[in-house]
Parts: sequence; structure tokens; C-alpha cells
Amino acid sequence: FSATLIENEELDDDGEIRRMCLQHIYEQARRLENLVKEVLYVSDLQRPTDPATWELIDVAKLAACIGEEYREKVESHGLSLFVDTLEQDPGITCSPEQIRRLISNLLEFGIASARSTGWVHLRVSGDERAFFITVSDNGNGIPDEHLARIFEPFYETGQTTTVATTPRLGLSIAKDIVDLHHGFITVESRTDEGTVFHVTLPRLPLLP
Repeated sequence: FSATLIENEELDDDGEIRRMCLQHIYEQARRLENLVKEVLYVSDLQRPTDPATWELIDVAKLAACIGEEYREKVESHGLSLFVDTLEQDPGITCSPEQIRRLISNLLEFGIASARSTGWVHLRVSGDERAFFITVSDNGNGIPDEHLARIFEPFYETGQTTTVATTPRLGLSIAKDIVDLHHGFITVESRTDEGTVFHVTLPRLPLLP
């Protein structure tokens, strides 16, 4: 598109086509920028971490804040966002920035997968030993043949239908974060019915 603008001087007088080309260039530049940021983030996750430096935080309150941050974006695309959190929680010891990224990436997948006028549901709960995060949507679902590879970097199912960034490393990063916190992440999905991600995180880090 940049070559089209440079090589065709007659387009100088065609504002509509120029705007279309510039919009495409802008969108692709943003996509590449986001991809580079994700690759750098993956690199950071590979560095050794010391759980002793993690913080005790209220993940339920964090999840509620993230839900509110996403609400306008979700509703602007004709979707509904439901957030269920605990009123009181003793919290978990974790990396706050990584847990924020984990929840955000799962929400991004749900938003991109949900059908028009569909919904995304974020729910958090817990018991004495673990904290649970569930993100579900009523989108197209993931075919069975893709489920085993859904957390691989750059793996795409072709099932996303709406907005959004749909980061191609998003689910891979989510799994890396869960693994770093010695937790578990699983996915359930049915074609044309939707997808549910279940995350289990221990309350306390497993120190070496």
C-alpha cells in the first residue's frame, strides 16, 4: 500500500483512496508492533524468576478492575461482559503484572471469539489452597482437532469472528504465566457453542 501511494502520483488528488491506503498501513503497523511486544514479553518470561519477590494481592479485586477496563470495548462491539468476583478474598502470592496479563489475554480471546451480540463471562472463586479463574464465551468454539495445540505459539484455529487484537501469542503467554505460578490451565470447547478456560493457581508460591 505504501508503494501504491509512492508510485502513483495520480492518487495525490484522490483523498478516499489515499485514506484507505494509509488506514491499512496504520493497522498493519499496529499489528506488527503488538506482535513485537508479545515476542519480547515471551522472552522476558523465559528469564529465571524468584517467587520470593512476588506480592500478596487480591486477585478478585484485580479481576473486577480489568473487567471494568474492558467493558466499554466489549459493549462497543455489541457484546455483553459479565464479571463475577468474590466479595472478600485472602489473596494469593503472585506476580501482579503477570496475572493481569493472564486475565487480559483470556478476555481478548473470548472477545475475539464471541459472536455478534454474544457474551463473555469472567468468574473468579477460590478455596483455602487455590484460586480459580474462569473465562467463557458463546462463540464459534474450537474444533476438537485444534484443542491439543491451542496453547502453542502462533497457532491459529481460524475461529475468531469479531474484533480485536486476538494476539497470536496470547494463549501461549497465558499458559507460560500459569506454569510459572505452578498452576494449571485447561480448555473446554464445542463447535458453535463456545469456549471455557479454567485456571487454577496455588495461594502460595512453590519455593525451590
